Amino acid sequence: MKSDKKFGIRSIIILSTLSSVLVTSSLLIWSYFKMVIPQDAVGILILITIGANAICIACILFLTRPVISAIEQVCEESKRIASGQFSVRIHSNGPREAREMAEHFNEMAAQLDTLFSQVQQQEKIRQELIANLSHDLKTPIASIRSFSDALLDQVVEGEVAKQYLKTIQVESIELAQLIDELMILSDVDRVQVKHEEQFLFVDQMMVDLLETFRFDFKKKHVEVSLTIDSKIPNKRIIPEKIRRVMTNLIKNALEFTPEYGEINCIIQYENKSLCFTVQDTGIGIPVDQQEKIFDRFYRVEKSRNRKYGGHGLGLAICKGIVSLYDGEIGVKSQLGFGSEFWFTIPAQSLGFQESDTSQKENQ
Repeated sequence: MKSDKKFGIRSIIILSTLSSVLVTSSLLIWSYFKMVIPQDAVGILILITIGANAICIACILFLTRPVISAIEQVCEESKRIASGQFSVRIHSNGPREAREMAEHFNEMAAQLDTLFSQVQQQEKIRQELIANLSHDLKTPIASIRSFSDALLDQVVEGEVAKQYLKTIQVESIELAQLIDELMILSDVDRVQVKHEEQFLFVDQMMVDLLETFRFDFKKKHVEVSLTIDSKIPNKRIIPEKIRRVMTNLIKNALEFTPEYGEINCIIQYENKSLCFTVQDTGIGIPVDQQEKIFDRFYRVEKSRNRKYGGHGLGLAICKGIVSLYDGEIGVKSQLGFGSEFWFTIPAQSLGFQESDTSQKENQ
């Protein structure tokens, strides 16, 4: 290890050249004693050899200076990378190999910088997730504990006891829903798309889905409409995960739409993609928060009250599922005038073919 630190590239070049001079001079001296070369020519040849090698050393050092400079830069900047400074870059105007080395080093540094930023972002998300999850678990658990303690101590009885039991039941359901959402999100993170899933037609899936919300729509006097494009290919789609997305979007629209509001579900076939839209006449979403609502545990209500329920996971699940099918999801909203959530899935990801559309139009 010590010899590696003592000898650099310049030293190795000089030593190798001096070794060449030594070998050449030794051969000339041997030739002198063997009478191969005349005596008066040996000294001149030795001087010529030394001079030629000295010139070679100078030329080599001059020509390799850009390469050596690039290597020194790499060594120096590598130390900065090792200390956690990933924004370093090197520049080289030397030969092709030196420029390629500089380019590869810069690419590596850029990738490390990106990866480190992602790690930092993931760590921040992880800390926020733990904090939010702790809050969402702590609240119902505290309620269950306090009410169960009151029941065990027989502090309450009769109708009050029934109300306490009902509260415990509600909070237990809330915890179960949170766990279910976390498990779904975990499946999405592991990119578990399909395998043995059942299939349904688009229109049948939507009719059955809206039927499950019939009581909730009636309770809030919300009018619901369903529009399905006739150009949709007469093929089946994967219902479980697409249904989950539509369920979350309709549920979200229902929660934020006041009584006597409207919810419109629209399914279209455009640009070789299946487009789902859920419109509502709810409270709307501020512009500065529209890009954040698909983040995990993000709630528009900064007070974190539980007026509208939910844990801020529904839209994150939607985004994850849509991504599995190479789709896109977004929202258009104006505060006080409702929202329009949409997502598109490429027809190819659902097994549709362009010929399917042509056949349906001909029919």
